[in-house]
Amino acid sequence: MAFASNTENLRRHLTALKAAARLLRRQPDEAAGSARRIAQVLARQEGDHPDIAAMAARLEGVQGDDLADDLKALIAMLDEAIVRESAPGGVVLLVEDDPELVKLFTHALGKAGWEVASAATAAEARSVVERRDVSAIVLDLMLPDTDGRNLLLQLKEQPQSAAIPVLVASAHADPHVKAECLALGATDFLKKPLKPRKLLDLLARRARPSSPADPSDPAVAVRLADRVALSAAFRATGGGNRALALVGPAQPDAGPGSGRTPLEDIVIGVGAGLTAAVGDDGLVARHGEDELAVLFRGGDREPFRILEQARQDLRARQGQQLDFVAGLVSLTEEMSLEEATDDAGRLLYSALGSPGGRVLCDLDEVVSPNVRVLLAEDDPLTAKLLIYRLTREPAYQVTHCIDGAEALAAVREEQYDIALLDINMPGLDGFDLLARMRAMPRYRRTPIAILTALGGEQTVIRGLELGANDYIIKPFSPSEVIARMRRLLGRSVRGR
Repeated sequence: MAFASNTENLRRHLTALKAAARLLRRQPDEAAGSARRIAQVLARQEGDHPDIAAMAARLEGVQGDDLADDLKALIAMLDEAIVRESAPGGVVLLVEDDPELVKLFTHALGKAGWEVASAATAAEARSVVERRDVSAIVLDLMLPDTDGRNLLLQLKEQPQSAAIPVLVASAHADPHVKAECLALGATDFLKKPLKPRKLLDLLARRARPSSPADPSDPAVAVRLADRVALSAAFRATGGGNRALALVGPAQPDAGPGSGRTPLEDIVIGVGAGLTAAVGDDGLVARHGEDELAVLFRGGDREPFRILEQARQDLRARQGQQLDFVAGLVSLTEEMSLEEATDDAGRLLYSALGSPGGRVLCDLDEVVSPNVRVLLAEDDPLTAKLLIYRLTREPAYQVTHCIDGAEALAAVREEQYDIALLDINMPGLDGFDLLARMRAMPRYRRTPIAILTALGGEQTVIRGLELGANDYIIKPFSPSEVIARMRRLLGRSVRGR
């Protein structure tokens, strides 16, 4: 009689053996009898798994501590067999520059039936995706040649890789970075060190058609698009009455034990309300940790009125907890998505500072706040680039310091609304400056982002642990810095 290879049959045997193992200390005779009966069945079914049958036959005749050890070994063998049965056997691409981790996961994935390809850089990863039929990607965030978020966006923008599940792995599970990765299209966000078994379980579920989605899950019911889908829809949309809005919760972030609705639930709730209000006239997408983008494709209904009606409907059902603010811009044929989100971001930030919240749709309405920016950067070219881009907007007043000591003197004298700190500065470095700023009462809640070179994973981890709110990898685009600053300032305004 052949050993059943059906995964569900394997799981039933495993569940029963695990239950017997749990009872072994409290009810040893009953548990031992149950384990031996299950082993007797397994021992008669050789077929595809002779190793399991042999271990089951051995377990039938053992006593005492040997029974517990053999039961544990049999459970482990069944566990491994289930993983092998579950694995589709495709190609997993590991984008990781740590050779020891690559070796560990290559061994574990190989035993489970996966073929493994590895890439130490983003350039190598793109080459593998072009040449191979990849079933899933495990992506490290810190790579020698780019920020992993940039590679994630590139993968999701390309037709040949857009549908590949991407599991992001990071040594620091910062909630803001996690939310951004999920908005960019990541399937999962995992904290390092990552156990091989957890990775195998996720790959078995993600790299093949999953079980039917639970319709009661709000995130499933809403089906929010990601930024890649937003980009595709933007390129495909033409005609008049097109508009783009960036939307954010009016409520401050709710930490654990606050008694308020958690931020993620607020974003999902607002997303559900907007999706219902927009209908077929637009697309609602995640745009960051606490931002949604709404693309109005054109139609008879006015985008401003759709947003205001959605606000009224949400407030009527949920009160203030699902209230939102928005920045809305009309689109021209010449306008890029980056330009549109930049203008909408300015309006959104201004709306966050408005009493009671509102939908702003005219840049002329914006009374530019005086946002005082501390830039601590010793590289003259980087500093010049950032200062030029920041001062193009009336909101930002930049104080540039060329080293940590000068920056420390500046923060002791003045109050800044946001700080950008280079880590590698002469004398007092960015870490020391960050720690000293967080020790000052006036800077405990001020948004601070660190600027760091490529390949500095430990730098990022240490910076976040010292209190940085975000990190920006050099080289970067000035528009990327502006977008990150707006998100940090928006959180700060909401949290007041």
